[in-house]
Amino acid sequence: MFIDRGFPLCYKKCVFAVLLLLTVSLAGRDYNLVILPQQAVKVGDKQYQLMKSFDTSIKQIKRKMYGRPDIRSDILINEDSYRVYAFYNLSPSAKWHRMYIIGRDGKVWARIFK
Repeated sequence: MFIDRGFPLCYKKCVFAVLLLLTVSLAGRDYNLVILPQQAVKVGDKQYQLMKSFDTSIKQIKRKMYGRPDIRSDILINEDSYRVYAFYNLSPSAKWHRMYIIGRDGKVWARIFK
């Protein structure tokens, strides 16, 4: 009789523990790496290095943001060795509002601002 009453309580504790661990692991996830290409590496506070070329990185990010009416994008600087492309998030509750993709001398970085 004691085992029958104790099992549901133990079950609820186990489910709570699993949900708590899942929540903690999802909260620690870097949302910015989700919107950037797969090979992006965090190198600083809201600064990421992209392993693809500038044009490939822009295409991949545009593909991920396709169909979102609150995202705008535009090329800011387009010179031989220095290029900057900007994405703007117009949603007031967004986790980011400006993202700059910077290409210089064959290396590509992403900077994200709130």
